Amino acid sequence: MKYLKTYEKLNINPKPKIGDYVVCFEDRYSIICSELVRKLDKFLSENVGLVKKADDEYNYLIQYQNYPEYLAKGFQFGYLNGGRIPNCRTMTIEEIIYWSSNKNDCETFIAAKKYNL
Repeated sequence: MKYLKTYEKLNINPKPKIGDYVVCFEDRYSIICSELVRKLDKFLSENVGLVKKADDEYNYLIQYQNYPEYLAKGFQFGYLNGGRIPNCRTMTIEEIIYWSSNKNDCETFIAAKKYNL
């Protein structure tokens, strides 16, 4: 063996920027959660969103496309800093589990998570 490969960090940027693609997860599984809330949580963790706005580097406005019609109430309009953007949802930095400037990286992360790779 000629050399040892150093550890590669996946997310070099400490926080997502506007225009980055993200994968989110809302952990609200409890006894009182409805089936609709669980479907919304599953949709968020299995689809890629786009960061549209950031507020104090803690709250992020994430825009999603191609969501099912029965989840339309969860994606009506997002409000952040007085702005109103359609098809958005406000997420915190703790709810963003992966981000990248490349959409294919996020889709690869979702596929790897799905198959436990």
